[in-house]
Amino acid sequence: MPDAAPQKELPIKLSQFTKALLESLKTIKPKSKPDDFSKLSVSQTVSFFAIVYEKLRNAVEYREDHLIRRAAIERIIRRRLMLNPEGRGEGENLLRELLWARYFDNESLGSDDTVKIQQILDKYLLVRKHIITGRDLDTQQFLGQYLYDLMTCEIEEILSPETVTRYASFTFFIYQVLRKKIKIEGLEEDQKDAFFLTALEKTYRRS
Repeated sequence: MPDAAPQKELPIKLSQFTKALLESLKTIKPKSKPDDFSKLSVSQTVSFFAIVYEKLRNAVEYREDHLIRRAAIERIIRRRLMLNPEGRGEGENLLRELLWARYFDNESLGSDDTVKIQQILDKYLLVRKHIITGRDLDTQQFLGQYLYDLMTCEIEEILSPETVTRYASFTFFIYQVLRKKIKIEGLEEDQKDAFFLTALEKTYRRS
């Protein structure tokens, strides 16, 4: 009996959403490094102890991998603001502590990053001052935590844009693929989409 003719492999047809995801991932570029005159350099000795401390903290406070750095940013800011409530000059201090703990490679951040982070700190501290004044304690705590969440997210987007963009691309891909399959009774289409996207952020990105 003659051997059966080999079947011809059919090309894989990608959906429009998959094509859009691949194109989005192709456009992601790593953050540019600072020049030799503006880069921040930290002590290797101090860095060792900072790494040990952060490893212990992360072991106790289990978090998703992509949230560990964001939690460290918030933790450092809270501690620095306890000593310096006005936040003056804390942009560079934050970056140096992140470098010490190796959340970023040594000399990968520079003076431009310092300026941007300081502007973010100043902005949110000013907003916090205006919106929590005169409110009850529970409201102050809720709004304060909300602003910390926004601030740490924005700082991470500045310091690690490629990571944030990659997660956002995958989140939007899942949203586009599944949104038509999601049914929530009693909600308009735009409300359902908003609920679904929020749920994705909470489950996939844990944000």
